[in-house]
Amino acid sequence: MTRKEQFTPTVASTGAVSEVGAIAASLQTLQARNLLSHTPNLTDQEVFLDLNSHTATCNEYRLNAECRFDHQRYDIQSIETGVNSLSIKQLLNRLSEGESELNTKVGIVGHHFITQLMCAHCCKTLSVTPTLSRGFNRTSKSCPECGGALDFSGFHCLDFLTPNALSETQRDLPLAAFGISDNDILTVKTKTSTSHYQIGASQ
Repeated sequence: MTRKEQFTPTVASTGAVSEVGAIAASLQTLQARNLLSHTPNLTDQEVFLDLNSHTATCNEYRLNAECRFDHQRYDIQSIETGVNSLSIKQLLNRLSEGESELNTKVGIVGHHFITQLMCAHCCKTLSVTPTLSRGFNRTSKSCPECGGALDFSGFHCLDFLTPNALSETQRDLPLAAFGISDNDILTVKTKTSTSHYQIGASQ
């Protein structure tokens, strides 16, 4: 081994053409020049590079007035108590805003609570404490009758937790028992309002 080979680090090939490295270096140089010259930062913009003409075009993000999505912005308040220290009953009592807690429901937008599992082999059903589907592990659940895999369907899921959907014992369980984690954004609905809270914000 020559002295040059001895002190030259070996790096595994990525299979990419050398021009890709040059492009990345160019982007870093452009950003460095912007910072040094105090020009507007490009990190919140979209930049198009035309390598054939060696031109760069900056694009702005604008809301489409004809978009059918509501682009709703949440006014998020904080609940410092963590999910292990606050029960669903305490949460509903605190956030019912003077209404009966029976008219208050809590959920996480885009997620569902599983209430029942079914065996894919023998079709036995098993009721469970409502738990967020995002944490469901299909490989860790098995049927107590035949050992088959347990799964859930949308027919046995809830969008929101309500007092009527829970037993008295379940109402006293901490939020963590339902798969809710610290820093989750909870949506709380009453008959007259919808509010959003970040749970365990200080955790």
